[in-house]
Amino acid sequence: MSLPILRLGAPTVMQSLLLAAAANGVGAWVATVFAYWTGHYFVFGSAFALTLGLMLLVPLVLIAMARIEEIAAIAFGRNPRRLIVKGATVAPATIGEAIAFPKVSIHVPAYFEPPEMLKHTLDAVSRLDIRISNAW
Repeated sequence: MSLPILRLGAPTVMQSLLLAAAANGVGAWVATVFAYWTGHYFVFGSAFALTLGLMLLVPLVLIAMARIEEIAAIAFGRNPRRLIVKGATVAPATIGEAIAFPKVSIHVPAYFEPPEMLKHTLDAVSRLDIRISNAW
């Protein structure tokens, strides 16, 4: 159950510890379920219930383990790296003397808006002058 930890790129000790504890908890739970069913009177109805229950719980356990991995990455993982460092100069583009700025996507949420108001909004967006500053 702990093998997915090996696919992580440079996990921290606490991140690995949390994932290993969660994987061992799942393994202990599965072992306890099978120990109970093999140690008690086992009839067809019990076998059917065990099979159906495990078929329904396997996807749930996989989803829970994925979420635990995300929580461990946020809580104990390494800090994300910035693509643009604060105060760094922007290199000129290869074509002419133009400066290569990062691409920006501006989204205007509009649903069933009056057309005249949407026209004014889009006109205002088109007049925006976005420049890279040292405020990053």
